[in-house]
Amino acid sequence: MAASVASVLGFAEEPVAERNPIAAAFGFPGAYWWEADYNLQQPHRYASFDAGSVSGTPERRPDARRYSSTAPAWFSGTTPPKKTFTVKPKTPPLTHLDFRPRRPLGKGKFGEVYLTTHQPSGRLYALKVLHKRLLYNSKLRERARNERRINGALGPHPFIIRMQYAFATERCLCLVLDLAPCGELFQLVKVAHPWKNGKTKPGKFPEQAARFYVAECLLALEFLHERRVLYRDLKPENVLIQRDGHVCISDFGLSKPGVNHPLRGARSMCGTPEYLAPEILRGSHEHGLAVDFWCLGALFYELLDGYPPWFTKDKKKLLERVARRDLELKLPRGLKPKLSKDGELCLRALLHRDATVRLGSDGDAQAVKDHPCFGMVDFQGLAMRHVDPPFLPTRFVADLRSDEEVLWSDVKVDADRKLQRMDISDDRFDEIFAKFEYRGERDVLLEEA
Repeated sequence: MAASVASVLGFAEEPVAERNPIAAAFGFPGAYWWEADYNLQQPHRYASFDAGSVSGTPERRPDARRYSSTAPAWFSGTTPPKKTFTVKPKTPPLTHLDFRPRRPLGKGKFGEVYLTTHQPSGRLYALKVLHKRLLYNSKLRERARNERRINGALGPHPFIIRMQYAFATERCLCLVLDLAPCGELFQLVKVAHPWKNGKTKPGKFPEQAARFYVAECLLALEFLHERRVLYRDLKPENVLIQRDGHVCISDFGLSKPGVNHPLRGARSMCGTPEYLAPEILRGSHEHGLAVDFWCLGALFYELLDGYPPWFTKDKKKLLERVARRDLELKLPRGLKPKLSKDGELCLRALLHRDATVRLGSDGDAQAVKDHPCFGMVDFQGLAMRHVDPPFLPTRFVADLRSDEEVLWSDVKVDADRKLQRMDISDDRFDEIFAKFEYRGERDVLLEEA
């Protein structure tokens, strides 16, 4: 047998050991599996994981000088401790069993509003119910989605009703909103009410009182416009009175997100006839944030006069009057004291039929704030509710101690309503509203949606 080169030169032969094939493939010399002299004083960084179990401290290999004699912190020859993770229990979905309807508070086109108790906390809320059978086409379903989306993304504001929960049942969509126990501003317009001066006048607000409510609604619109939301449905029925006399706007069923231009961004012809802006009536034209300032002027006018501008019971004539450019606005009558000059100019500027020159047509509520009519309003104090309201609605507070109860089985579409055929299946409907649930935290930023 031929002698090895080492024996010919007079050197002792080293035993041949099998190398770690993975270490050898990456060019790591001396990565042996089991040679005793490979177990260094500190474990080799490329050694097998069981190398630390070999007893003794043999001499270092000559090739070990190529590497650091200090082992990595993670290598100790023992199994490192396992990381522990805390798994939060999954929150069960909201269901109708979490809420107990007490009694109806109002009724709308697509459902009802109930006084309800949140069973886990015992708090009182307003439960808005939208019946699935009444959302029979894609446009109506999109409005329901927008209402849920806008309510969930707005965040808190002193003059906007906030949504706390949302969930769906087999037959309806439910929005749980903060309770405004004193009803609608519409009730104050249509009934006699005592003011601070002790006098009672049905239907007509003093200019100072009307200015107060319009200013709070203006702050709410400014908040919406900053978040690119077109409200489109400002009217006394959607302005709710809190227990302390301040007001909040509600109902975003006709609102449209993603609008940031005063004249463009929306095309749908929708709204309440008495408050429709002329650009909406034209139909073929786009409209934008300037529509909300028309509605603000119409609200201001109704608080002063008791009726909307150009009002008539004939809806067709009403819309014709609104659309006619040559029909002059008649100012509210019978006010004592009379409407101020600044108030008159403000009404005419807000109810200008040309949206390009309307007050606030630049999409900025600051232009309305800077009008002389609102010159004496402390908007900063108003936003913090430091300004006393002109009227304390103690006589309109709802009876919240009532023991009435409405069964969930009775929350259904009225028998006298004419139902349209749904254009999609129930499974498809549930798929569209699969993420309808909401639990009181902002879930979507309108700017990013």
